[in-house]
Amino acid sequence: MSQKINIISQQTLFDVSIQLTGTIENVFDFAQENSLSITDSLDINTKVVMPNKKFEQNLTKEYYSKNNLKPSTDISFDQVTDLEGIDYWIIEENFIVQGGIGQTSVGEFQIDSNMDTLGDMIVEQSLIIN
Repeated sequence: MSQKINIISQQTLFDVSIQLTGTIENVFDFAQENSLSITDSLDINTKVVMPNKKFEQNLTKEYYSKNNLKPSTDISFDQVTDLEGIDYWIIEENFIVQGGIGQTSVGEFQIDSNMDTLGDMIVEQSLIIN
């Protein structure tokens, strides 16, 4: 008889695989056994059938078990506000380039740099926070 696991809030198949086998190498087996995609969001209290595992990292598995760790790393864009970083900045709106050659200002950080050779930028060790 296959073992069934109850899913907790924001738990993914990767989390379940790490928790129960100590490695993510079984995530595809979990997905196949339960007719899911490895990226599916799982509902709380969903019963996930544990496959016959092929790989196991006993130290990791024992650590999670001994410390009653149940990872839950799923996140949706609805939960994320004020995304930051170069992937989300818009030039002249919240990504502002100021100064002459080698000076860049980003948000609250200003980085001064020198040009050593064409295309090679050396960043000085000073970081000025406004």
